[in-house]
Amino acid sequence: MSLTGYFDQQFKSIEAQIDMAKQLDIKGLSLRYFNDQTLLTVDTNLVKELPVRLKKEKMSILLIDALYHYPLVTINKNELSTLFSNAEALGTKYLVLNLPSMTSFDLQHDDLITHVKSLLDETKKKHFELVFKVSPEHAVGQIAYIINEIKNIKFVFDAPLIYKQGASVTTSYRILKNNIQILSIYDVDKQHEPYLLGLGASSIVDILKKAHRDKYKGIYVMDNNLNTYIEHRKEIYQQKKVLWIFSKNKKERLHYQRMDQKLHIKDTDELSLFDMHKVYLAVIKKIIE
Repeated sequence: MSLTGYFDQQFKSIEAQIDMAKQLDIKGLSLRYFNDQTLLTVDTNLVKELPVRLKKEKMSILLIDALYHYPLVTINKNELSTLFSNAEALGTKYLVLNLPSMTSFDLQHDDLITHVKSLLDETKKKHFELVFKVSPEHAVGQIAYIINEIKNIKFVFDAPLIYKQGASVTTSYRILKNNIQILSIYDVDKQHEPYLLGLGASSIVDILKKAHRDKYKGIYVMDNNLNTYIEHRKEIYQQKKVLWIFSKNKKERLHYQRMDQKLHIKDTDELSLFDMHKVYLAVIKKIIE
């Protein structure tokens, strides 16, 4: 079991992400951006230099999300090959790749299975393992079908995404649990807006408890989505008192005050993304350790 996180919510530079990981005492990095570039377009010099630097820092790249979207009908093999080459050179342990989009699962599922098998075959001699990420168009039943066809396939489990689809998060976990390699940790409210971890509607904390019960040996990845929450909280508290009498403003202020109480802070206290990362870590570790 490993605990890591994405730290690109405010700044996408490698320096900022490494600095945040250090402050949180996280040795295994999770990366989506390389100085505003994704894995496909990352600078070749950085590909050479980053592993050397991280080794000196006694750190490593645990996983990379390629953020690569493509339709099944127009597969670019050269781009996929570039992703795999860069991932190998950077020394990541896991490479997260989106399942390709489809116009019809019923008509294209055979082609999808053939394509995924070819990807797994192409990368089986690499030093990283492929983990697939689903999009809102992929229903849980479709993922179950893929698992039935490819027993060793691994997925990212995204509880808020499943909640947004209207599916049962708990049932989905039960169906997919043997094929989960990465647990994505964040939360949303009933309107699918970012929310404090464990206080939202996605049942993510219940999933963490079940994973711990089931002796989950994969990766826990924090994906703190509260940068907007923090900025909006600041805006609300900075509004002039005369605006508080309006129902919307009053309701929003009360909402943030209730959340502050749960975080044991005052409305006059500054709240940073680093603070929220620390809260995430504390909540997660309390469950899984």
